Formats: sequence, C-alpha cells, structure tokens
Amino acid sequence: MFIDVLSFGSVFDEEMHANHWSMLGGIRYSNILPNLSLTLEYIRNNPLVYKNDILTTQFNSNWYTLGHYLGDNAQEIYGSLDYRPWNTLLIQFRYSLAQKGPDYPYTRERDPVTGISPVLGKQFMERMEWQQQLIGLRARYQVINDLFVFVECEMTDTGGNEQKYTPPFYHGNPTTFSFGLNMGF
Repeated sequence: MFIDVLSFGSVFDEEMHANHWSMLGGIRYSNILPNLSLTLEYIRNNPLVYKNDILTTQFNSNWYTLGHYLGDNAQEIYGSLDYRPWNTLLIQFRYSLAQKGPDYPYTRERDPVTGISPVLGKQFMERMEWQQQLIGLRARYQVINDLFVFVECEMTDTGGNEQKYTPPFYHGNPTTFSFGLNMGF
C-alpha cells in the first residue's frame, strides 16, 4: 500500500475526503491440481495519488511515474493459471482488465465561493475514460540453469481514449507474438 495523503477526520465524507492512496492485493494458490497454480491480483489507485503541485515532491523521475503504470484514478484486475508439466517447462494463461478514470489536476487554490480545495472529494472512477482487456498465453522452457527460451501470444481489446492512454503501436486491438531468450533471471 502506498499512502500519499490520508485524512482520518473526513475518510467517509464523500465531498471532503483527501484519501490519496494506492493498494495492491493478491493471492496465489498452488497445486489446485498437480502442478497447477492460480494467481489473482487487484490494484486500485485513488484519484490524485502520485501527484502534487510541488514539482520536487511528485512521485516521479524525469517525468516518468515511479508509481503504477496507469497512474492515478485507475484499477486493474489480473489473473493467471500456471501449469508445469515438467520442472523445466512453464505454460501460463493470463487475463488482465485495466481501467482508467478521468485525470484531475492537482492544485491547492481554493474555490473563492465555497472555500473548498479542489483536491478534496474526488470520486474514484467517476466515469471510465479508457479500458484494456488482455488475454495472453506464454510458454517458457529452461534449457540449462538460468537460460530460458520463451514464446508468447497476447490479444488486446482497447476502448475509450486510445490516443491518450495507448502507445500508437498498440492502436486497433492488435495480437502480438513474442519470442526470445533470457539469461540469469
């Protein structure tokens, strides 16, 4: 859990809360059947977490966020089934649903009429601006100690503001194939 701002006095007040936090929770259950594991994760990033109007206190480096890749006001559900028919072969099926709500600017200037700060009371996922579903299948084989080869296929279905939140290479719901090798990890 990452806590940027947490106001206990107004935690349940929908109009005055300042709960800028991010949370990841997950569970893994191994050997459902022999050599089969299930992983489930949920990520929630409340509005304005990782943001600040003071540049030196933002949670980033060279304008790249050090928090979650979706940024604030977002959520992701992830699940995978991992099967090991042999100790050197891993077959993984995974699913991910990522959703992004509206971006809010972080400013401390209070409303001149109400006197309320605009960083207070932001609703989580008030509306959805972007969504991406990913289905993937990956096979990884350990050739020798610390040398792996892999092949992977991923299908994505993206909706919403694709221009703002999706790299141009991934526009149009592509299916991507990958293969390679890695050593040491």
